[in-house]
Amino acid sequence: MGIADTDIVLLFFGRLVREKGPALFADIVDAVRTDSGDMCGSSATIRAVVVGDGPERRWLAKRLPDAILLGSLSGDRLARAVASADIFVNPSITEAFGNVTLEAMASGLPSVCVDIPSGRNLLRKETGMFFAANDLDAAVAAVRRLALFSDLRASMGRAARAASAAYDWDTASAMVLDAYRALSGTDTVSTTADPGAAPALWRNRSAAG
Repeated sequence: MGIADTDIVLLFFGRLVREKGPALFADIVDAVRTDSGDMCGSSATIRAVVVGDGPERRWLAKRLPDAILLGSLSGDRLARAVASADIFVNPSITEAFGNVTLEAMASGLPSVCVDIPSGRNLLRKETGMFFAANDLDAAVAAVRRLALFSDLRASMGRAARAASAAYDWDTASAMVLDAYRALSGTDTVSTTADPGAAPALWRNRSAAG
């Protein structure tokens, strides 16, 4: 798609609706590009890649005419698109959990996210950076720092990939089962469940009383 190895790819990943923050993403891209030569070297270019679709797509295409808009993807195409980026930017303030952030982590990307509970539940200082909602300067500073330091991007990406393993299907399913058992007031282990795979909270409930 014409992206050079020296380019820095900023990824927007999610539904293209106003509440997901595409306008703020566009502002961040423009502001980072202002000093891109000083940050990344004369041969580097800040590129914007958008994965997702929605009613704001036409507006975003006009706002960022050189952005690569890939639309909705799935399977291997989605995995490759996300993993091919350098920095995930999540300007949304409406995430209940933040699946897109988790998918970026699983793809080895450092994240720059709005400082809301869903982001704090997933990211740590080793795996991402935060900015206050609508604080463009803070968002740009975080992206610039990651764009400038490739070693920082790499170390955060590795840490994010490792942290994402805590949310695999086995662990997530065990957490749901643990919640159901807590609500039902029963500690009886199902014959189809493996208590060794469940979180410590479930395994230690009897000891905790």
